[in-house]
Amino acid sequence: MGNMNLTEIKKKYKTEAEELVILRNINLNIDPKTITVITGESGCGKSTLLNIIGGLDRPDGGSISVNGRDLSRMTEAQLSEYRSKTVGFIFQFHYLLKDFTCLENVMMPFYMAGSSRKSAVSKAEKLLERVNLAGRINHYPTQMSGGERQRAALARALMNDPDYLLADEPTGNLDEENSRVVETLLFDMVRDYGKTLLLVTHDTELAGRGDSEYFLHKGELTLK
Repeated sequence: MGNMNLTEIKKKYKTEAEELVILRNINLNIDPKTITVITGESGCGKSTLLNIIGGLDRPDGGSISVNGRDLSRMTEAQLSEYRSKTVGFIFQFHYLLKDFTCLENVMMPFYMAGSSRKSAVSKAEKLLERVNLAGRINHYPTQMSGGERQRAALARALMNDPDYLLADEPTGNLDEENSRVVETLLFDMVRDYGKTLLLVTHDTELAGRGDSEYFLHKGELTLK
C-alpha cells in the first residue's frame, strides 16, 4: 500500500447564471493506515472531493496519485477496476438492494469480481459476524433497522479488501446510539484490517477521533 497525494485539485460547475468554484487548489497527502477527517458546512464540497478521490468524478485541474498511479491517466475501465479493488465506499445512505438478503448484498462485490460463490459467502459471513449481524444474514433490508443496514454497508465496503475506505457522513442518518455503534465499528475495523480511512462528516465527536482533521471552507482545505 502506497500513499495518496492530491495536488492542486480544482473543481467548478457552470450554471446559466454563474460559475461556481467548488474546490480550489486542494493539496492533501494521506499516509497508509491513517484516519483523515474532513469537516465543513453542508454544501462546501466535501462529497465532491470524496467522489473525485473515489474515481466517481474527475477534477477540472490538478492530479491525484494513489499507490503510485495517476487517476487522471486512467481509462474508464481502469477507473472501474480502481473503484472495485482499491477503494471501498460507505455513504450516508446504505444503498443495499431491497430484493437481496443482507448476506447477498454484502457478498455481491466479491462475487461480481470473479470469486466463487462459496468463497464469497464464506467471506461475507465472517464480515457480518464482525459487525454483529450473524443473526441477520437472511433478512432483507426492509427487515433491518437503520443501524443494522449501515453496519451491513460497512461489511460490504470491506469485501474486496480495498486499501482505502471512503466514508461520506456514514452516521448522518442514524440516531445517537446507533451512530456511536457504527462509529466504533468503523474505527476498530479500519485499525484491525490495516486500512486507510478518509472520512467526511459534520459530526464533531466523530471528527475528533481521526489522526488528522481538515476543514473545507470556500473551496480551500486547511489543517485544524
